[in-house]
Amino acid sequence: MMTEVDHDDDEVVTLLEKKESENKRWKNDGCIRTQFIAPKLFYFFFFSAQGSLMPYLALYYKQLRLSAAEAGVVSGAKMYAAFLIIPLWSMLVDKFKVGKLVFIMSSTALMATMLIISMAPANICMTRHDRTRRDGLANDVPVFNYSPSMYNVGDVNTEFGSRYLSEPEIEDQTLMLSSKTGSFGHTELFIFFLIVTICGTLFSCPCLSLADSATVDLLARNSETHKYGNQRLFGSIGNGLAAFIVGASISQTDLCPGEERKVNYYWCFYTFAVFMFLSIIAGSRLQFNSRTDSKQATTRVCASLRHVLVNANYLIFLFTVFFDGMAMSFIKAFLFWFLKDLGGTQFLFSVITAVNCSVEVLVYFFSSYLIQRLGSVRVLCIGLLCYTVRFSFYTCMVKPWLVLVVEPLSGITTAALWAAIMSHVGDTAAKDSAFTLQGVIHSLHWGLGHGSGSVLGGILVHNIGPRNTFALFAIISAMNFLIYILVIYCYRENKKQKQDEDLLQNDLKE
Repeated sequence: MMTEVDHDDDEVVTLLEKKESENKRWKNDGCIRTQFIAPKLFYFFFFSAQGSLMPYLALYYKQLRLSAAEAGVVSGAKMYAAFLIIPLWSMLVDKFKVGKLVFIMSSTALMATMLIISMAPANICMTRHDRTRRDGLANDVPVFNYSPSMYNVGDVNTEFGSRYLSEPEIEDQTLMLSSKTGSFGHTELFIFFLIVTICGTLFSCPCLSLADSATVDLLARNSETHKYGNQRLFGSIGNGLAAFIVGASISQTDLCPGEERKVNYYWCFYTFAVFMFLSIIAGSRLQFNSRTDSKQATTRVCASLRHVLVNANYLIFLFTVFFDGMAMSFIKAFLFWFLKDLGGTQFLFSVITAVNCSVEVLVYFFSSYLIQRLGSVRVLCIGLLCYTVRFSFYTCMVKPWLVLVVEPLSGITTAALWAAIMSHVGDTAAKDSAFTLQGVIHSLHWGLGHGSGSVLGGILVHNIGPRNTFALFAIISAMNFLIYILVIYCYRENKKQKQDEDLLQNDLKE
């Protein structure tokens, strides 16, 4: 009888321990979810700020009469500056442990930079005198020998020289005439944007990288680094929602009633500032701990870069990473520019951004399954093919709304391709070079790639036109695909031949 009672007591104790273990696990899970609220909110607000402004920033430059090359230089200068300055900020944070202070400073600098750009001293709306002056120049078609001193406001007797005015020159002169209200001329305006962008980037560039590091640290402490995508996913959602809502809202605005329609992009800057302020509040709740030994990291870089750079398989992979960043940046900067010339409306731009972000979120959900089924190399090749299709379609497109036919492919060229790149690093890199290769691909993609896409793309659009530039990118994408297939085939054939030789030698020894 006593044995039966003891047995019952043991069962009761076991049940109590099991229940206590479940309660403890539930509390821990709840604590983890609470910890992850901060990064989720940061990514949502930060990329909501990006979505509310960045897709329309090139259109803002275009409305201020900057050329495609000038807009590309302004956008690309930010990427090149970030590529050079971010490592210096990382060293500073590692040495002095001031991650949170630098994060708040850089986020505030980013918000201030965009607000200063919105206050560019230029007149978008022309006065009645300016319009009359422009129309007179266009109708009379006077010959031209230009110097700024000839265009003093209020001077009726304007001198002309020996050749005809072109339409861009008329626009430039109209902008110069508006200097009576204190605005810059064309060249001064371009220099203003360039200086503000570069100076602002020097202080704002470490913002996102610090938040990413803090998020990875948080995931590592809970042994959940594989769930990093679950945090960044909220950024894609915020980006899509903000881009569509803000873009659709400003599509009904008219900055200059009674003139040629000009969209009021200033609301994009104001919305950007609000979301950035909220992201600073959410991001300040993150814990900015550094877990990297700079000396050891430098040693690994020197040792593993040699292995990476002498391997043809890695070299074509690195070029693919660079091209992906360049193509992504070029599309982001100049697709809307091209559609605007075709008669595209602001509402269409909002729809495109919403479609891109929706497809990106969907593909991110299924990217792991896609890579497991097809392999990272096949997904990379599929992404290059989709780039070829997109650029070829843009080359032949004549109606702006037809762009929606190929925009769902952005899910493959953005989300799936980037996920395949990250997966390929884990599959092919040696243990001592995985860290280095990830650093290299981030620099190539987000630094050199995005910077080159804006700068070189803008120069090409300015000199050969957008259609020819899209055709050139399509050719490069197709060549990248074919070379990648050839290199991978040769690499596998050499590997198979080496394995066969090893087996033959083993058989001869036996």
